[in-house]
Amino acid sequence: MRRLTLIAALSAALLGCAPPAPPTGEESIAAPASLPTGRWLAADGAGESALVFVPDDGGKEIALICSMGTEPTFRVETGDEAFAAVPEAAAGAILVGDVAIEGALSRMATETGELVQMRTAISETLLTHIRAAQSFRLNAGDAFVVTGTVPTTERDGFAARCASIAGVAGP
Repeated sequence: MRRLTLIAALSAALLGCAPPAPPTGEESIAAPASLPTGRWLAADGAGESALVFVPDDGGKEIALICSMGTEPTFRVETGDEAFAAVPEAAAGAILVGDVAIEGALSRMATETGELVQMRTAISETLLTHIRAAQSFRLNAGDAFVVTGTVPTTERDGFAARCASIAGVAGP
């Protein structure tokens, strides 16, 4: 519930739009030729830090979240309708820059609709990739969403907050 409050506080409801067709083959781990434009919002809560991309085109926001539950976790989540036909537990990946971290898609009902997410443990290696990434993607089945370019200040600050939450050395 805290996560929902955090994300809801960051942005107003946005109208959905269909993302471009996903790339195939080798391109699936490379950044798209052009990234969407938008703004980045940061928020921190007890044991949690979020960096949320809000696209200028009215698409659904994409949240990058580090949290401390039973273990320190990094997750990417969105309410984008592109994932509507992708089944629960579908194989997919979080792409941190051009580094793919494989996982399974999960769904979560919220007051405003459904979120899909993928998660992984926070590690020093992951934090290094976060600090080097220009953008982030979430892929599952034929669906994907991509953020715009993350400004260095926001990206480095988020990585530092994640390191603090996880109790691991920052990059």
